[in-house]
Amino acid sequence: MEIKEEFDFVLIGSGPVSIFEAVYLSKLGKKVLIIDKANTIGGSWAPISFAGIRNIENAVHYLWNDKRCCEFLFKTLNVEIVKVKNKIRVFKFWGVFIKLKYDSWCSKIFKTFFNSNQSFIKKIQSIFFSLRNPPSIYFKLGSPDFIKRLSELLYKENIQLDLKSTLSKIDLRKPDCIFLKVNNKYIKTSKLYISNSSRLPEILTINGTFKFDENISPRPSIHILIKDFKPEILECIFENDSTIKYVHDITKFSSLKDNNSFNKRILVFALKENILFDTKLPRKLISKLIAVKMLSKKVVILDYHWQDFVLPVLSNETMDNITTISDQKIINLKTDTLSESISFYSRKWDKVFKK
Repeated sequence: MEIKEEFDFVLIGSGPVSIFEAVYLSKLGKKVLIIDKANTIGGSWAPISFAGIRNIENAVHYLWNDKRCCEFLFKTLNVEIVKVKNKIRVFKFWGVFIKLKYDSWCSKIFKTFFNSNQSFIKKIQSIFFSLRNPPSIYFKLGSPDFIKRLSELLYKENIQLDLKSTLSKIDLRKPDCIFLKVNNKYIKTSKLYISNSSRLPEILTINGTFKFDENISPRPSIHILIKDFKPEILECIFENDSTIKYVHDITKFSSLKDNNSFNKRILVFALKENILFDTKLPRKLISKLIAVKMLSKKVVILDYHWQDFVLPVLSNETMDNITTISDQKIINLKTDTLSESISFYSRKWDKVFKK
């Protein structure tokens, strides 16, 4: 095989944690490559556009309230994280919607008692711990701003970024390096980084060929563009609904925030795994928001954008097995929860980012 390029480290995927790790390695003087099959960076956090509107959050996103994560993001990206306001939980009993403020003690008690199969003692313990949980937080300017600032950080470094790239072979049969086939070229590297969302081909080793199972998780979602008055509720969690899991009003993070004289709003719905699209679905979803008074009865649906995501995930156990089989040449980044991942890895990143 003809080797076209050589790198110290190659990372599969351009999600936030992978980008921070790539910048960290670059600051250590390493030659780094990021490959991603998408045409833009950000992974599952990359914003989308539709109906002529830019910088739309592509899904329902959350941040855990982790002090170390928040401090690291502020120091490195000047990203401000704030407490979420106007957020509610909705419980439905006997056809009646009950609305409670998300962070209220009453809301947490309802959630534990009505959505849990735990014993009574376990429920009491869960309530006790939930009441001590810190309030819900999020990026003040939304995830599109976060990804924009992350892009700026990435492009300041001497990191090669290959988008629209497909990894089709991982060859570990040489003792001191890895050969990768990316599109139609071969790349040599000392170490390969993978994450929970990496899509891996078969791995060739001196002991045979290995293929690892992915945990497939359907994540259907829909964005609905509407015309309605300014809302009082911006986020809503449906605790026991058959269709909706979460819905966020993400208007203020999109390009609509600059000029919205027509009262347009963008809502993103995270739906239950079994939901399939049909033309009646947008109206069905909007009707539920009218019922909980997140929307007025005069709301008009202008457009919608369906996403039938199927999220493949490598479990942490599978990634650890890959690292072992590769004799530590493949390094895994635990990225299933953004806040926890940044909090954990920032202990290492901080030492270099401060310089």
